[in-house]
Order: sequence, then structure tokens, then C-alpha cells
Amino acid sequence: DTIDDMFRLCARMVQRCPLAFLSSPIANTALNCGLASSLHMHRDAFSSVMKFFKDIIQCPIDNSLTEPDHSNITMAVLQIMSEHGQSLVNNLIQGFITLPSDKLTESTQVLWELLQKYKEPGFQWLETALGGLDSNKMTQQQKLDFLQSVEQ
Repeated sequence: DTIDDMFRLCARMVQRCPLAFLSSPIANTALNCGLASSLHMHRDAFSSVMKFFKDIIQCPIDNSLTEPDHSNITMAVLQIMSEHGQSLVNNLIQGFITLPSDKLTESTQVLWELLQKYKEPGFQWLETALGGLDSNKMTQQQKLDFLQSVEQ
């Protein structure tokens, strides 16, 4: 329940005051905790962590922001994604293999959002994550098929 509560609060902060949250030192700690929790089996905790990542990827959500705030939030998210994007994709791909199937919908949505907003680096992160998988988890042909389906 603690993980669930923490990431509900973090997601709310991203939604309501993204610049204050994303530019604070706690954001990096929350992201690292989120990455560590992204393979968590508890349904509510997992959902809250995925919602948190999805909100960060979609940030800034509020269209009424002033241009400087919008730019500052965008830069903060770009910095976060450049630092944590590969780890996030690695965990999502690992989760596709190890987590129960009821978790796949939420993690797939996070990966989809990431690939839509950060197409080029996202695809590179995906290639790297797939390349790091053991051949007993996914064959080379399966990896190529998956990458080709995502590319389209």
C-alpha cells in the first residue's frame, strides 16, 4: 500500500505542479524508486507506478501554461528521459517476460506513449533492451519481428 500511495501522490504532483516536482531533487529519487518498483507484482502498486511514468511521458498536460513554464517542463522531462529512458524500457521489456499477463496492458501503454513521444531514442532504447535479453527468453527472430512490428 505504501508504494501505491507514494506513486499516486507523485502522479498527482506531475499533473498539478509539474515544474515544481520535476525540478526538485525528489523527482530523481521517485524515478529511481519507480524503476525499482516497475517489476512489482502487487496490482495497485504496479498500476500507480505505471500511471506515474505515463504522466511524466505525457507531461506537460496542462495547455494553459505560459510558454516559459511549458518550455521548462518540457526540458525537465527531456532531461529525465535522457537519464532514465533506457532503464525504463529495459524494465518494461523485462516485465513483458516476467510479470503476469494482467500487468501487460498498463506496461504496454507506457511503452506505447514513450515510443510515440520519443520515437528515435525510444526505438534505440527498445533495440538495446531487446539485445540484452537472453536467447532463451526471446529468439533473435522474435526480437527482429517485434522491432519490425513496433516500427510500423
